[in-house]
Formats: sequence, C-alpha cells, structure tokens
Amino acid sequence: MSGGSDADRVVVALRVPVADAELAADELFGLGASAVGEEAVDDGVLVELVADLPAARVPELTRDHRVVESEGSPGPSLHDPVRVAGFELRPVDPAAGGPSTPGDGPADDRTVWLRSDVAFGSGTHATTRLCVAATVDLVGPGARVVDVGSGNGVLSVVAARCGAASVVALDVDPAARAETGAAAQRNGVAGVVSVTDAGVDELARTVGPVADVLLANVLVGVVEDHAAALVGLVAPGGVLVVSGLLAPQVGRAVAAVRTAARRADRPVWVCSASAEGEWRAVVFRVGHRRVKAV
Repeated sequence: MSGGSDADRVVVALRVPVADAELAADELFGLGASAVGEEAVDDGVLVELVADLPAARVPELTRDHRVVESEGSPGPSLHDPVRVAGFELRPVDPAAGGPSTPGDGPADDRTVWLRSDVAFGSGTHATTRLCVAATVDLVGPGARVVDVGSGNGVLSVVAARCGAASVVALDVDPAARAETGAAAQRNGVAGVVSVTDAGVDELARTVGPVADVLLANVLVGVVEDHAAALVGLVAPGGVLVVSGLLAPQVGRAVAAVRTAARRADRPVWVCSASAEGEWRAVVFRVGHRRVKAV
C-alpha cells in the first residue's frame, strides 16, 4: 500500500456538518491521512470522519477532534521489529545485523527484512498486519498470487515464503515498485516475485483470472474505482483480500466488489473479516463465471 511512511500514526475522529465534510476530509488528507472514513451521525445532521494521521501532524488540525483510543499498548515504531502470524518483519539496519546487500536474506526462515522509509507497509500499520495474517492463512504451496499496491514488498515476500509458485506485484508508485523488487532480492525470493509497471486494469485485460490469492492493501477509493479488475484477476474459486479499510468504509468496499462480480456474472461472498482498532480487512471468495443454458 503506497502512501508514505507509517511511523507513529494515530487514529483521530471529528464531527462536522454535512456541508463541511468534503473540506474536512481534504484537510485530513493534506495532513497525511492514508484513508478517511465517513459515517452519518445525529440523524444525518453531522458526519463523523475517522482518519489515520502521523502523530506529529495532529496538532495542525484546525477542527475539534479526538484521538481514538486503541486497544492494548501503543503500536510499534518504524524502527522496531514486528511479529505477526509467525513472521518477524525487521527494518533493514546493517549495524544491527540486517542484510546489507541483495540476496543476503535467507530464503527459508520467517524473518523478512524491509526498508520502511521508502514505501508504506513496514508492518507498524494495522492494515499491513491484517493483510500479512490473511496471506499466511490463505497462501499455500503452488499458489499464484497478485499483490496490488505492493508498497515495500512485505506481502509479496511473505507470500513467497508461504510457498507461492508466483507473485506478481504492482504499484502506481515507481519507488514502491523498485523497493518491492529490492525486497525480493534481499530476502532471497526474487525467483518467485516479479514486479510489473502495468496498472491493475491493464493486468486484468492482458492476463485475466490468474490469481488464487489477490492481495489488495489499498484505499477504499481504489477498490471502488478498480473493483472490476480486482474481481477479474481472481481465478475461479480464488480469494480477494481487501485491507486498508477504516470501519465505516467496509460497506463501500463490499458493495463495490459485489457489483463488479454481478456485472461479470460471477458469484462472490464474504468468507471472513478481521479487525485491528479502527481498521478492517475483508476476504471474498470469487466463484466461476455462471454458464447459462442455451
């Protein structure tokens, strides 16, 4: 998931009149929000906006707001290792024993070496942890994986370590694409992970339904704009993992995926959902295209 560093982020909530919602959302995005959720409150008179912001930018908010309390202790910092679903995600730091050149990382262990200063996805953000857990649960030996919004390559590397036969990674940010390729080299899985500069719509047109597991750790707007391509890339019986959603955005993502599947004449159903604080990940199963009687 591209979008800059995810160090020391907090979730804030604020309530504004409906007429001011767009301006307030623009302010939140301007301060570095990676997603903004909206929910009507007070019988539709007000809108509550929920967004993640870099902690250092919160004092710049010009509107009344509150910091949403998260369960448990504060999340890890950008420089701490993160343990999730049996993996340890570690920042690249040669002084601390991390690999300094491509290929130094072992290919058969559960430590993933990442640069967290280049692209979103170091593991310190809840959406990344949710998607890593889903990847470990869903990707098995021989699986074909597509990683949409690959960021710094964490999901591509984890999928390869879980036994994927192939991982195709794409991101709109050239720096993210470069770092995904570097992460694959660094962690010894370059033979499995291939990085493409094709967009998700182009990839869907050119390769069709090839993914046993499609990982989309992206903003809800991307899901809405490209739902047809996301569904179209999933092989019959495969799964689509959508993360990067704030709680109020889940309905929008589900509606977009269901609409795209209906237009493609393919059945789709939600088979699981997971949560961490204000963030959500949803797993869809996508079936075969229906065959109509003649």
